[in-house]
Amino acid sequence: MSTTFNPKISVIISTRDRLESLEACVRGVSAQSYRNFDVLIVDSAPQFHSAEELAQRYKIAYSRLDTPGLTIARNHGARLVSGDLIAFTDDDAVPEADWLTAIARAYKATLAAAITGPVLPLTGNQEDERRWVQAGGTGPGELVPVNFTLQTPKAFCLANTGAIGSGANVSFNRKVFFEVLGGFDERLGVGGTIVAGEEGVAFWKLLRKGWTIHYTPEAVVRHPIPDTPDASRRRYIRGIVETACYITLIAVESPSDWLNVLKLIFAKLTGWQPNWRLRFADNNSHRPLSTWRAIPYWIVGFLAYWRARFRPLNHSRSNSNARTAQTSGVRERR
Repeated sequence: MSTTFNPKISVIISTRDRLESLEACVRGVSAQSYRNFDVLIVDSAPQFHSAEELAQRYKIAYSRLDTPGLTIARNHGARLVSGDLIAFTDDDAVPEADWLTAIARAYKATLAAAITGPVLPLTGNQEDERRWVQAGGTGPGELVPVNFTLQTPKAFCLANTGAIGSGANVSFNRKVFFEVLGGFDERLGVGGTIVAGEEGVAFWKLLRKGWTIHYTPEAVVRHPIPDTPDASRRRYIRGIVETACYITLIAVESPSDWLNVLKLIFAKLTGWQPNWRLRFADNNSHRPLSTWRAIPYWIVGFLAYWRARFRPLNHSRSNSNARTAQTSGVRERR
């Protein structure tokens, strides 16, 4: 990185046929107060060419993949960009203007392996914030910066419940992303064989290897929220199933984490919440499902892992084998 610490940040937006939300995201990224950055849109097996046309209109880099999968797209994008830091956001998220400034400032202050920040509702009002948290969304976080390490109490729970951060607002030191993580686990995430858990697995891997993850409340990204109680309930249930599925993956593939997995399941069933959720004192009493009604969905998630484990991994290949239909404005670099 530069001695003056003005690191180049590469922003990767993975998308698939969501032009309206993608354009709002690109507008938000383009309006950043931080200037030493570039943007890459990775189009994941699209049916239309709208994202490519949008990239041309905003004069940003674009790459299209024939192989679907969010983590495949993210890893592919990371290989193409040249930034010292790699920032990821969702195609329906809108970063605030000082997002990258806050990220760069946090890396300078902490030299962390990864930086996360709050993902808040687009509207910004507290009632929507409450509904977002109760639906299982990542919340407003602590009001002060927080360093997460392996010594942090309940570190495993925090890493694997979205309390440290989410893919809508996460960045990595480039060297750490490739040399320590090896990128995201391509079996995980939307379009993968297990549709969640890629950030949690990455966070826990970093913590176990002795790295620090820093949360900065100044790096804010806005995100749509469920607009009805029924939609909130569906999102909450989906979150339970997804969590159970990838927690089963950890238990099966990392036997040393068995005790951590049991602690996490117990914590979730008894209503444990990360500190930032406690600002909503009545959060537990207004959850879409009671603890015992949630148990069947935990079982569904457990069974979903075993179905996924024996399903052919047609689209979980290495990115080096993923075919790129078109790439403009970037070249592969590690």
